[in-house]
Amino acid sequence: MDGQSRTRPTIRDVATAAGVSIGTVSRVLNRHPNVHERTRGKILETMRALGYEPVFAARELGRGSRPTIGLSTGLGTRRLVPFFQVFLEHLTELRERLIKSLLGLLVAVVICFTFADHLLAIIKESIPEGVTLQALSPAEGIITQFKIAIVAGIFVAFPILFYI
Repeated sequence: MDGQSRTRPTIRDVATAAGVSIGTVSRVLNRHPNVHERTRGKILETMRALGYEPVFAARELGRGSRPTIGLSTGLGTRRLVPFFQVFLEHLTELRERLIKSLLGLLVAVVICFTFADHLLAIIKESIPEGVTLQALSPAEGIITQFKIAIVAGIFVAFPILFYI
């Protein structure tokens, strides 16, 4: 290490100690096949000797392979780590519940769309005599069916939305 107050060795520290480039260390970490076995062994041994542990969140951010939220406390301490772990667990649970709720709502709307004509007929029966429904544009008929399906879908999906 370079004598600073860092407690964790970095990939740069491993590369310097092993006498290789940062790219070579990265290829070893990513299990790239184009690294000589002797070099791979030397790097892995150096990582063990330095106590290097890759930060997988940083790897995912660097790859851009997953939608990831990074959270920095800026405190330089581990006091808040348990709080943020619980917070992230709650965010994960919230995401799962929202996905399930939206899927339930989508299914309910699709099912209600198949019955939109019947629901529109029921609505027409409750309209007083002499009042007629008029479509003022060519798309208004289908838009009305979508609106009916959405409202009925929300009504049908209510138990799902509140249970999940």
